[in-house]
Amino acid sequence: MPVSRKKITVWIIASSTAILLGAVFLSRTALLESWYISRLDAASRETRIDAIQRLAVLRSAKAVPKLAQMLEGEWDPQVFAALEALEKIGPRAAPAAPAVVRILLRPLPASGMHLSPSPAEKSTHERLVAASREALAAIGPGSIPHVLAGVSNTLSHRGWSFDC
Repeated sequence: MPVSRKKITVWIIASSTAILLGAVFLSRTALLESWYISRLDAASRETRIDAIQRLAVLRSAKAVPKLAQMLEGEWDPQVFAALEALEKIGPRAAPAAPAVVRILLRPLPASGMHLSPSPAEKSTHERLVAASREALAAIGPGSIPHVLAGVSNTLSHRGWSFDC
């Protein structure tokens, strides 16, 4: 028994719709990732932190360069969120390892006219060091050359020699 043109048309439309919906579903993560990466440049710190956290859930390797840039700024919640995201991204965050190492090597800021930092600054610094270590541990072996280079540079600035 021949199949009518109407049935063939309905079948083609249904198949095309199913394929289109499947493609949209499969590209959903890529669309979200692009959206949240664009939100990293938002004016609002809360918006940027939300985007960082959502990119961490997606384990977005595409966000790593922007997250590394964010580590260069002031010590604030955004830096902690970026470190946590890099930790969650893991080995694919290796390109950010130099920026994480720079955080470890930053001197503790002096507090105003005082030579010693305030207790709050010490606490923030200790939390940054801990978060940086955790991020480097999650990045894994890809971070080792950057850690060694950072240590070598620091020691050479202090007059010590260190060959790796």
